[in-house]
Amino acid sequence: MNKVFSELNGFVIYNPSELDIYLKNNNLKNNDILLYLTETIHGDILVQKGIMIPIINIPSDYYNFQLISQVDGRNIVRLAKSKGWLLLSTSGIINIVGIGFLKDISLINNNYKQIKVPQGFYNLTIISYYDNKEPGFLLDLELTNEKQKFRGSYEFDYEFDY
Repeated sequence: MNKVFSELNGFVIYNPSELDIYLKNNNLKNNDILLYLTETIHGDILVQKGIMIPIINIPSDYYNFQLISQVDGRNIVRLAKSKGWLLLSTSGIINIVGIGFLKDISLINNNYKQIKVPQGFYNLTIISYYDNKEPGFLLDLELTNEKQKFRGSYEFDYEFDY
């Protein structure tokens, strides 16, 4: 899958293996992960540990996601840069899914984009852009020696046109 739809006007970047471990360790058996993210302390914990990163208030559309290191010389118009996010990769895989799929994670199936990254802790900057009128996000991952302090903003304006 090359593009991801902004289900419920947003996305989540997440570490699937760490999410599974967290859910099991905390006896969270309900498939409605969105409930945990928005209405319990578990959402803040998952974000601060770098297991899940929400991107919210995004217009309904299909969006490209790519690592900034893989961008070629195209004419990408960058819009906004959200800094301070943490990302943990323990399995070398991160997934991106429309946030609406978190209402029932059993429905995710193949409706996500998977990106392979080396294992470790990352500082993540999320950059919104247009490429020939197609919206997308560049993920700028900076590998760190240890977990950094979370400084991301949930209410960040990615400046896409509604």
